Amino acid sequence: MDINASYFTLVSSTLAVQTIVLVPFFLYSLFFPPCAVEVEFPPPAECSVKETKKVYIPNYPSCLEYLFLIAVYLLDIIFLYPFTRAGSEIANWISSLVSLVVLFLQMSLAIGWGGTDASWLAAEKKLGLWSNKAWSCYYMDFISTSVAIGVPLGYEVSWMVVRFVVGVTPSVWMALCQAYAPFKL
Repeated sequence: MDINASYFTLVSSTLAVQTIVLVPFFLYSLFFPPCAVEVEFPPPAECSVKETKKVYIPNYPSCLEYLFLIAVYLLDIIFLYPFTRAGSEIANWISSLVSLVVLFLQMSLAIGWGGTDASWLAAEKKLGLWSNKAWSCYYMDFISTSVAIGVPLGYEVSWMVVRFVVGVTPSVWMALCQAYAPFKL
């Protein structure tokens, strides 16, 4: 049994559990929308203005933010399928490639979220709210899940490249040898 397929099968099952856990939070925020509180934030690091600004931020993520996470995790389950035990037997290279690209974009977004500093500019876009526990849990859930998917997929991509190079190199070498054979180089 392939350890990578087992790992991605486990991650897929974990994502299913995460979506089930997020549904009550989604329903709670749907029926009880978060209240906005005024919080003072420092300016962005690259900003010439050095004064703080007060921004109204919600106490916890709204139903749309939870819906975003649920949708992302459901799509992760779909895009991880070619790498699971059941999916690796029937998946073709096109579905694997599309899955790799989409999951790489998600990991890039997660790394971007992780590097966001607290500032009023980020707070206006509901990013960098690390001081709020509910928002920190929201960010860390997305970031840790994306990294748990992205790092092993990077390993998978590196082996795909190695297999491609090993398979193509002899053909390229023979083509070049045949092309330059008349010149006796």
